[in-house]
Amino acid sequence: MNNLKIQEAITASGLDKPAIATHLFPSNQYPVMALDRVMKGDGDLNSTQITKLSELSGMPVAAIFGETWRKAESNGKLTRFTNGEYTAELDRTDWTTRVYHNSELISETVIHSGTMALSVYLQEIEKIINSK
Repeated sequence: MNNLKIQEAITASGLDKPAIATHLFPSNQYPVMALDRVMKGDGDLNSTQITKLSELSGMPVAAIFGETWRKAESNGKLTRFTNGEYTAELDRTDWTTRVYHNSELISETVIHSGTMALSVYLQEIEKIINSK
């Protein structure tokens, strides 16, 4: 399930849904249907499309994600995301994700395989947190 704030971005842009869809899916024969799939959670936007949506709407990318997850830092092998009392750490050498609550490790697992949209990755982290 997708939790992007697409409808809010469409409203903020002042454009109608077909115009936004055409910008996000310029080579798709049925851009509105493609956007509808994303809004229903049956598809994802890639980073280029999310950036376009941000530019068209004037909303920051973080606001479009509707999440408070933020990239805290990234170095050669680790990328850290924070959300309040939680930290998720992706080790890019072995694709292990460690989730911490107040610096206490609550999960260590591989949730990234192949290509995965950032929104899907963050949703997987949310599932880990909600299962604890």
